[in-house]
Amino acid sequence: MQFRPSKPDDPPKIDKAVSALTYACNTAVAGVTRVASVQIYDHVEAMEYMDAHRLSAVMLVFSFLVLLALYAWRPRPVRGA
Repeated sequence: MQFRPSKPDDPPKIDKAVSALTYACNTAVAGVTRVASVQIYDHVEAMEYMDAHRLSAVMLVFSFLVLLALYAWRPRPVRGA
C-alpha cells in the first residue's frame, strides 16, 4: 500500500507526523533535560562505560520499584463472597 499525497507538491502526512515526533523528541532544554536512554547512548559513544552501566542500573532498579509498588497497591479480590 502506497501513501498518496493530496497535492503533488504536498509532502505525505506520514512525513509530517515523523517530523513532528522527531522535533518533540529532540526539543530538550539544553544541558538541563535529557531522555535517559539518549544519555546512556551518549555515554557509550564517548566510551564512558561505567557511567552508562550506572545509569542503566538506576533505570532497572527504578522500573522494578515501580512494578513492585503497582503490585503492592493493586485491588485485592474478595474471598468467600
